[in-house]
Amino acid sequence: MDSRTEPLLGATTHAPHLIPAWLEPWMGRAYVLAGCFFVLGSVLFFPELEEYYLGGCYFYFFGGGIYLCTSAYDLLEVWHTTDGEFDRAMNLLYVVGSVIYLVGTWLYLPGVPHLGGRMPTELGAWCFIVGSLFFVYACFVNGAHTGDVFAEASSRCLVCKAYVRHTCICT
Repeated sequence: MDSRTEPLLGATTHAPHLIPAWLEPWMGRAYVLAGCFFVLGSVLFFPELEEYYLGGCYFYFFGGGIYLCTSAYDLLEVWHTTDGEFDRAMNLLYVVGSVIYLVGTWLYLPGVPHLGGRMPTELGAWCFIVGSLFFVYACFVNGAHTGDVFAEASSRCLVCKAYVRHTCICT
C-alpha cells in the first residue's frame, strides 16, 4: 500500500499536516471550549437572567469565533493534505454555518438597527436556523462518508462485515 494513502479513508495525502502533532489536541480542546461558551451563553439568555443578556451574546460570539477558526483550520488542513472530497465538503459546510452563526449573534447585540424593516433579532433567529441546517447537512455528509469507510473496511475483513451488519440491524 502506498504510504501516502490513508488505509480506510482512501484519500491521498499530499503533504504533512499544517501544524505540529503536539498542537492537534489543542484544536480539540478549542472545540470543547467553544461548546462550553455556547452552553453558558444559552443559559444567560434565560428570562430569569435577563440582566446578563449581553454577556450571553458575548459568550455566543466568542464560541462562534472559535468554531469559525477551528473549522477554517480544518478546511485548510483537509484542502492541503488530502484529495478527500467528502472531507472538503463537510468542512466547508461547517465554515459557512459558523459564519452564519456569527452574523446571527451580531444581530442579537443591543443597538443593531432594523434591517430591511425587520427586527435584527428576527433576522438573527433566521441566521441560527439556516446555520443549523448547514451543520446538520455537514453531519449527513460526514455520516455518508463514514458509511463508505465502513463499507470499504467490511470488504477487507470478516469481523468488520459482522460489525457493519450488526450496526445496520440495530439502527
